[in-house]
Amino acid sequence: MSFFLEGGRGRQAFVCSCCRAVFLFFVFVFLSVIYYLTLVSPFFFFFFSTPFQQVERIFEADGLADAFNFPAGSLQKFVHNLGTRYLANYYHNMWHAADVCFTTWHLLHETGAVDWLSHLEQLGALLASYGHDVGHPGVNNMFLVQTQSDLALLHNDYSPLENMHSAILAGVLRDTKLLEGFSPADSRTLRAISISAILGTDMVHHFSQLSDLRVFYEAYGCLMPSHGGSDPSLVFAKDDSKRRFLIDMFVHAADINNPAKEWVACQAWSFLAMDEFWSQGDRERDLGLPVAPMYDRTITNVPVTQMNFAEYLAFPLFLVRAHTPLL
Repeated sequence: MSFFLEGGRGRQAFVCSCCRAVFLFFVFVFLSVIYYLTLVSPFFFFFFSTPFQQVERIFEADGLADAFNFPAGSLQKFVHNLGTRYLANYYHNMWHAADVCFTTWHLLHETGAVDWLSHLEQLGALLASYGHDVGHPGVNNMFLVQTQSDLALLHNDYSPLENMHSAILAGVLRDTKLLEGFSPADSRTLRAISISAILGTDMVHHFSQLSDLRVFYEAYGCLMPSHGGSDPSLVFAKDDSKRRFLIDMFVHAADINNPAKEWVACQAWSFLAMDEFWSQGDRERDLGLPVAPMYDRTITNVPVTQMNFAEYLAFPLFLVRAHTPLL
């Protein structure tokens, strides 16, 4: 009797082992298919990859990484080290960094800027977009100034967050040796581009930037190809300041691009932003500080808030961009 019982247990164990092996085989096949699809399909790459992989792919696109011949493993190390410096905020997190980096890359291509910006300038735009919010604590500059934080004191209340983001980016670039093979002149150029673009993401500059962009269009719109003008590369070939200005605008537009996204993405990012604003408002209330209406979860009308942001901040910038073939 015990022999038959033991035989039954053996057969049962064998069947379980076979089922487990078949299951693991199908899991392996499934993951292999997903991996293959992430290599050939942007849709699958977006949904089944990490933000680190997405950012690496952006820097490797168009032969940009090959053009600079980064030291082996330095790009992956840079992307990972800078990404891990983003905090677990509702909105200003690693996913936001990847989104802005991709949107900047998209704008560079959609506008044809890749044809008249140098590889170095394109790299500077991507570095700035990826590092533009690194280390963000989940509160805005006004909160840091009102609470007399060390960061605000360090930077004399002038764009303390953006100055910090720029400094962290420079430190990670140095520590990961991504720019080890660059000449001192090229390194200084990249640093100047990234500093200007990151400081330009401070919303206190938005309306002056919008005004400058309108003046830019009035002055140079007639020179654009769609207006019967010349090649943009001829317009800006010898004028670094104009190219740097447009890089700043690319990064700034990418940073506030949520209203221009498909509704599902726009809605998701909007609620994440509001959660972060309300978290700051809660802290302000606990500290006895005045709470701005948009930061007060008890009175905020989310649809009205988001429509105001789109109508008075984002869309005017996108409208000028729509009229300006270069942006």
